[in-house]
Amino acid sequence: MTCLMKRLLGYGEVLMGSAFPAASIAREEKCLWDKKKRVAICGDFCVSPTVEGAILSGMAASSKLTEFLSCL
Repeated sequence: MTCLMKRLLGYGEVLMGSAFPAASIAREEKCLWDKKKRVAICGDFCVSPTVEGAILSGMAASSKLTEFLSCL
């Protein structure tokens, strides 16, 4: 979790105007995934400040978790 927290904190402040993230933190991956800790973080702040961004991020996190669990 420490590595994931460092990755999150490495982006500095995420400025928000009217409760919408001003910056995306995982645009390419669409979610944050730490295989070692088995944790996925998703949300509109990862892709874009829209419902579509939140859905795409959730789907990416789901895909990562499904891929990981299928290898167990």
